[in-house]
Amino acid sequence: MSAGYVFSIAARDELWSGGVLIESRASHGRARCRGNEIDAVSIADPELIARSESRIASLREMARTHDGRVRIVASSRRVNTYERDESVITRPSPRRSGEKVAKPDEGLPLLWKNGSASVLLHEACGHAAEHGHQSIWPAWLTIHDEPDFLIDDANEPTRITDLTKESPSTSRRKSFNDIPLKRMTTLIARQHDAPRSLPHERIEIEAVDGGAYEPLTGIVTLDIVVADLVRGDDLTPLQPFRIEAHRERIAASIKGAKGDPLCYDGVVCSREGQELVVGSFAPLMLTETL
Repeated sequence: MSAGYVFSIAARDELWSGGVLIESRASHGRARCRGNEIDAVSIADPELIARSESRIASLREMARTHDGRVRIVASSRRVNTYERDESVITRPSPRRSGEKVAKPDEGLPLLWKNGSASVLLHEACGHAAEHGHQSIWPAWLTIHDEPDFLIDDANEPTRITDLTKESPSTSRRKSFNDIPLKRMTTLIARQHDAPRSLPHERIEIEAVDGGAYEPLTGIVTLDIVVADLVRGDDLTPLQPFRIEAHRERIAASIKGAKGDPLCYDGVVCSREGQELVVGSFAPLMLTETL
């Protein structure tokens, strides 16, 4: 952490349900940082507040037209003179009916669509890397953290990191009174001439509603909320189900991929009580059953 810098932020966090605002929280403040010392004060910065409120206004238009539960978050921050904005909308759409997924010993291969593989890799590779845990990934797969800003929340220059070999290098913080932590910014997975066979029978995953990584056991947990059972031309909706697997099992299960990285919207990552927006991109990806 560099000495002698000022971090300022204004943020708005709202919860909507059925197009109706349920909860709205605003926060703002400034932190003077010197080495390991942080002097945090809840001081309003009119410019940052105006910018964050402008970003949240556009997200509200989307929240008003969504039937389900929606969370929208926007922040504007400044480190000395360097300024940047963040925003996200999360809108999971769990199915309420469908067939139960097969038992683990009867499981089918999983096709991760719409960039949803990025959430799998976020937990099994990204969070593992934050704890210094590494696995052996396919040679044709790269998983990088690629910040889209130049200066981090500890006034240090950002850089791209290979999450299969090292921990994230960017310091981030949720608010002015939080300690900066080395966290992911934008996870981008790319395939390079990967195998592309598609099984006749498979489960196609459309949407994921959160995940977790347990550093003591290495277990990854994912809640799958929209998925279909595919047998040739027949498609059967599935009930929401949970995946639990060790990070090394996940790395070994990856069998193929196709196309460019697709954006999976709405990823809010929590660690040590600090929730942060993380960009998430991955190609269409095939794994064995997990």
